[in-house]
Amino acid sequence: MDGKTVRGARRPDGTQVHLLSAMSEGGLILAQREVDAKSNEITAFRPLLAPLDLTGTVAAFDALHSQTEHVRFLVEDKHAHYIALIKGNHPTLQRRLKQLPWRDVPLLDRTRATAHGRDEIRRIKVATVAGLPFPYADQALQIVRRRRTVATGKVTLERVYAVTSLAAHQTDTAEIARRVRGHRGIENRVHHVRDKTFAEDAPPASGRGHPHPRADRHRTPRHGRPAEPGHRRTTARRPHQHRRRPPPPRPRHHPAARHLGHHVIKPDTPRERRSPG
Repeated sequence: MDGKTVRGARRPDGTQVHLLSAMSEGGLILAQREVDAKSNEITAFRPLLAPLDLTGTVAAFDALHSQTEHVRFLVEDKHAHYIALIKGNHPTLQRRLKQLPWRDVPLLDRTRATAHGRDEIRRIKVATVAGLPFPYADQALQIVRRRRTVATGKVTLERVYAVTSLAAHQTDTAEIARRVRGHRGIENRVHHVRDKTFAEDAPPASGRGHPHPRADRHRTPRHGRPAEPGHRRTTARRPHQHRRRPPPPRPRHHPAARHLGHHVIKPDTPRERRSPG
């Protein structure tokens, strides 16, 4: 699950629309909820997943939703597992994960993919750690991403950590790596489709707000209004547009100016001859 701000839609009060979506592993949107303008995604987490049957499933989310209340809700109420990224919002747990002897943990999964002009290599290590200060956490993950921009050759290295409620006998490293990649796939299957195919980030017309954008409706690139399939938008031209400019005035110095075009040199008058005195 992940959230996205639809920059091409605004509410009547001028605030932007932010949507939180839950996607299945196959790319199907299971639920979607509009986040209140005076709140954030954290308050929309539980209402989004409450109607769904998540028994036996694995929920993956970013560090924003790595809240103790969220994982307790998933494990105790929905009978599901989780993979939660740990960043600066849990400094103590993040520090402990960094200090684990990862060099002694064997590398069991390595994948490489090229998309959107980037060549990315992912390495994932998984270790069972007892006593992690996070509800129902059984294993720790180290995810190393090496990205290279194809156009410029710039290389960036990112190292992140995560915890999961899945025990070693319930899954393997390859399965965990596939689910981590599946969580990042929501950016390509949902966010990229919204931006490029449906143009939901296109700027709306002045004074018009569209608070309920949907991914299954076509939108025109400029106004963001729903359009019928096969519709072709035409832009109304203003009267002064594409009007031929009048020619510049001609110089009025000499009749020959129409041929010279910029300046006329008058011939010198012959000097009068003096009679011999």
